[in-house]
Amino acid sequence: MSQTVDTTHLQKTENHKNPIFKKLSDPFTKHNVTVRDTASTLNLTLLNNQLRFSRYLGKVIRNIKFTELNFYQNMEDSTQKKKYFGTNILTKLHRMSRPSVIKKNLFFHSGEQFYPTVIADNERFYRTIPFIRDARIIVDTIPGNSDSIDITVVTKDLFSITGSIGSLSASTQRFTVAEMNLGGLGQSIQYMPFIDNGRKPRAGAEFTYRYYNLFGSFADMRIMASSVGKNIVTGDRNEESTTFELSRPLVSQYKKFTGGLILSKAKTHNVYSNLIEDGRYYKYNYTTFDIWGGINLGIKKYLTDERNRARTLLSVRYMKYTFHNAPTQITNGFNYMTDSRQGALAQLTFFKQNFYQTRYFYGFGTTEDIPYGHSYSLIGGWFRQLNTSRPYIGWDLNKYNLSSQGDILQYFLKGGTFIQQGLRDFGYIMGATFYSRVIYRNQTKIRQIFRFSYSEIINRRTLDPLKINNSQYGLRNFGLDSTIGSRRLTFHSETIAYTPKKIFGFLIAPFMAGDLSLLTPPKGNLQRTALYTGFGPGFRIRNENLVFGTIEVRSLYFPKRVPGLNQFKIGMTANLRFRFNTNYVNKPDIVQLNSDPYNSIY
Repeated sequence: MSQTVDTTHLQKTENHKNPIFKKLSDPFTKHNVTVRDTASTLNLTLLNNQLRFSRYLGKVIRNIKFTELNFYQNMEDSTQKKKYFGTNILTKLHRMSRPSVIKKNLFFHSGEQFYPTVIADNERFYRTIPFIRDARIIVDTIPGNSDSIDITVVTKDLFSITGSIGSLSASTQRFTVAEMNLGGLGQSIQYMPFIDNGRKPRAGAEFTYRYYNLFGSFADMRIMASSVGKNIVTGDRNEESTTFELSRPLVSQYKKFTGGLILSKAKTHNVYSNLIEDGRYYKYNYTTFDIWGGINLGIKKYLTDERNRARTLLSVRYMKYTFHNAPTQITNGFNYMTDSRQGALAQLTFFKQNFYQTRYFYGFGTTEDIPYGHSYSLIGGWFRQLNTSRPYIGWDLNKYNLSSQGDILQYFLKGGTFIQQGLRDFGYIMGATFYSRVIYRNQTKIRQIFRFSYSEIINRRTLDPLKINNSQYGLRNFGLDSTIGSRRLTFHSETIAYTPKKIFGFLIAPFMAGDLSLLTPPKGNLQRTALYTGFGPGFRIRNENLVFGTIEVRSLYFPKRVPGLNQFKIGMTANLRFRFNTNYVNKPDIVQLNSDPYNSIY
């Protein structure tokens, strides 16, 4: 059966209300079950997103139509146009996503059977595309034909031109400009020029090109070339690098394959003459080869069973980081950052994933798909660092609970050890994160976040010691990596208020945050444990119609005097990307104790 593609650009027909928008809200009022989302204005009272599709199970998909909304149009009613100062100018600059781009992100086709869980997953996936703000999939019955249905896919674009200022002073200037959906083709380009009067040459740049969903394979391609990369040791912008990356995430629990490939090379250049004089020029030259793949086992038998969402995924990885020249200043044994490393790892992941739709978690009112369920991974294999080769075993266990009132509680336990005459570099992290439901104070919406974690590393040899200069397990913006330990206990709290106030379409969310860490020095007893704290207010602003990320202004006070640390800090970060990780499956890796590279901790 041929596929009918009817693409309606509703900005051309704004003078009347399209009946499709009544259908957008209807399905959400027909399946009110146990979970109530007090933050939602759409009455999203769904335990599982696919419930509204259940009655169409087994029917044949006849036609698929596509309706595309501009960034300023309302998802429920195209006649409601959220226009602010400059909207007309932005509209002329914006290029709508092309029909072929929306079409190739479908999980289903005309002539196939309708599976509710696949359709619900596809709707959620559309909302993860960087240049799409929101999406709905609408099912229409056909009079006189009870065996077939028609489907309409409604998507809303983001304004895809963005930029940020990273540094602006008399001596240095760095900024970024990007087009996240070039010509509406589902491709992006980003250019970052950098000028530093103390650098020779003064100017350099970084260029990145991305192709989302390459040829409909659901694999993303990234090519990057930079002459102003950060030195992996000092952070100075004296690294030249090129990278080629292919990444195919598990976009749906009904997809069979996942994997990726990274090829890169990087080396430093002496562009700051004063660094050699001060002994701070860390020279290196390294290459990266990293490939992995995974298979989702037994997915076909789950298509017709909406209740059985348990999955098993087997993945393998080979990685090789070769330092042809390593910094000569690092002579104190092993250093995970600058040592040549090679490994072959396998991972078995048991996961079960549902999604809950809400608002005001990370976003400022847009629909967010919050995953809950569990992900339990067992890791094993072989790893070599410098000339030391050892077997490795690890685990990464996460449980995400959703209460009947909309609170989310995550428990996590992750760790690993090398085996060499006993257990070496045995380390683990355990803890929990709590996200409250929305609490209303007039028109302001408030969420409370708590997190605690305890970490320990025993018989350390090659891995880095525990640090507190990280936002997941330590103090945000602490900055110093010389404060180390073997035991770490951290508490984190943040209260954020989403206000109704808008300035040119930008919403404001003030917050108050505080961190507390107890750190026991290496080989030290508990009596030598030191207390470190940091707290302060800030605010975030965002326009949900723009692809540009959140702008955050944060102030911090660190009561404890630490050499090299400013007790008072205030700074601004632009283009922050706050989003829940909706992918429970990641490539096999050595469990990290000082970072959360796969964003598995809420």
